Amino acid sequence: MKNILILGGGLTGLTSAWKLAEADNNVTVIEKQDKLGGISSTFKHKNFNLDYGPHKIYTQIPEIMNEIKSLVKEENLLEIEKRSKIYLKGKYYDYPIGLKDILLKMNPLIGIKAGFSFGLRKAKNIVYKKEISYEDYLTNRFGKGIYELVFKPYAEKVWGNPKELDKELASIRVSVPSLSALLKNMLIKKKNPEISADKFYYPKYGIISLAEEMQENIEMNNGNILFNSYITEMKLNDNFIEEVKIKEKSKVKKMKPDFIISTIPIKELPKLLNAPQEIIDAADSLKYRPLILFYIVANKDGLFNDNWIFYPEKDIIFNRISEQKGFSKDMIPNDKTVLTVEITCDADSELFKLNNKELYEKVIADLEKVNILSRNDVSEYFSAKLKDVYPVYDLEFKKNLNIILTYLSNIQNLITNGRQGLFNYNNMDHCIDMGIKAARYVINNSNDWYEKIKEFNYKIVD
Repeated sequence: MKNILILGGGLTGLTSAWKLAEADNNVTVIEKQDKLGGISSTFKHKNFNLDYGPHKIYTQIPEIMNEIKSLVKEENLLEIEKRSKIYLKGKYYDYPIGLKDILLKMNPLIGIKAGFSFGLRKAKNIVYKKEISYEDYLTNRFGKGIYELVFKPYAEKVWGNPKELDKELASIRVSVPSLSALLKNMLIKKKNPEISADKFYYPKYGIISLAEEMQENIEMNNGNILFNSYITEMKLNDNFIEEVKIKEKSKVKKMKPDFIISTIPIKELPKLLNAPQEIIDAADSLKYRPLILFYIVANKDGLFNDNWIFYPEKDIIFNRISEQKGFSKDMIPNDKTVLTVEITCDADSELFKLNNKELYEKVIADLEKVNILSRNDVSEYFSAKLKDVYPVYDLEFKKNLNIILTYLSNIQNLITNGRQGLFNYNNMDHCIDMGIKAARYVINNSNDWYEKIKEFNYKIVD
């Protein structure tokens, strides 16, 4: 039996804790919040149950789907037909965009311009000799017209200047690999599962169900979860962490773990370890963008039939909207609906500093402009502001991340893992997969973790 400390109670950390506790290890999870799941969680507001943004359960990893089905009872796991739209040039299109929509709705000049720019690039064999940025990667594969119509404005809203973002962001986040693949997907009726899901699963009572079931399994196997707790110091001696200090509410306790799995933001680890200044500087250089979730309660049974709708254009303040009822009707009263509006910006921006009233005026103006909701139907609004949500893959992120990982790889009883712990852009199924692999690594007494993480370049499926 090993004494194992898990830092962070998101899905990656909980999965590792669950599997390690089942294998008869002494497991303790440290979670700074008063609930589990990270952003894959659900909260209660009056008689509404709401997620922190829309979540879907979809995976192309069979083992992970089996694990999820072992956690959530079959009668509580809803199968949902995926429906989404994108708003462009004043019109709504099914997403991914279909050929019928292009022929019947889109201004022919837009399609001609997009196709011409791509064809001209191919005819002249115009390619970037060395793709470096997000813009390089997508302009090469889709042409300037489509890039400027969809990909550029969306990137600017979510992550920042596309010329200053690494091409890896585009290769991971854009599920369609090229214009030819997009056209093929339009022409054939059946969706390509590697590009877009036809259906997905969702727990009937909220995405927090995954975390709650993992918690039950951890505690059933004598694991311990400390809420409202965080690490204040790690005592490192000869590349081995001998002791950690944990602040739990107002108390400080010490632990001597045999092994630590960290899923907290990787930028926090060097300071906790009192690392050399160059390592701390590299950590401080990693950037995140926060997310504002603005919730609007409306006196309607529903607003639209889609799970979510994307708004890439600059003149709309939000990136995406969704209704909780689009995932489970059991979470919201029949005569009400709750709209979740997602807004991304910099933490030091004026937008992030706005109060709820100020935000509401901007949001409702755009919701009325895109014909989603009238202010006359609004009964209430509130927000949740989440920091460190979107890792920013700037042109220096790989260099800085490798500096940190090289330093951490020398510590015998510590690995870092997960979306936050590896600065890795992934989905819930990937987090569970990473958690299982970390548990196996500890159980098998392996020593090649920083080789294994090279396998964690998951492709995102819409």
